[in-house]
Amino acid sequence: DGYRDNLDYALPLLEKYDLPATIYIVTKHPQGEGWIWWYELEDYIMNNDQIDFSFGEYTIVSSLKTLKQKYSCFNDLRNFIINMSEAGQKKFLSKLSKSKKRKDYSRLMLNWEDIIYLDNHHLITIGAHTHTHANLKSLNESDALDEIKYSKLLLEKELNHSINHFAYPFGSEDQVGERFSKYPERLGFKTAVSTND
Repeated sequence: DGYRDNLDYALPLLEKYDLPATIYIVTKHPQGEGWIWWYELEDYIMNNDQIDFSFGEYTIVSSLKTLKQKYSCFNDLRNFIINMSEAGQKKFLSKLSKSKKRKDYSRLMLNWEDIIYLDNHHLITIGAHTHTHANLKSLNESDALDEIKYSKLLLEKELNHSINHFAYPFGSEDQVGERFSKYPERLGFKTAVSTND
């Protein structure tokens, strides 16, 4: 996703063991948009002892006193929100948090200077990971292609070379699906990875 811990923690280990790696970048983050819905959802759950929440026909009521309850609640809500548009996700988190202001997690993400530094490192390859980290399966074909294409073009513009590798957001069969398997090839990628076996 382009988290800063790739630079701060992973790179020294990769250098120590001389291991190559590919870092896939969600390009909205170095462009200055630092909202990450799953982090805000996690922050809300970790900082509350109870949830009693409805959103449309979806309702969840649960104690959040134990770590197990918090993880269970997070997974339930994540599985619901993952299929929404970004606008829907913001509306959901606004209602849940009772605030229209979204949290900014920019400090956790690589900026363009960091990405350029990593791109010039002999062990690192930079790949694309869409522009907004949208669940491609929830988008129409045109919007899904735009998500992938825009991240590739933006990375190529900033790094001044071809971007040949792509990772699907979220990566499971529920988010990738068969109809997306040819998109990266159509856009000129040499490889595309997911979390599927």
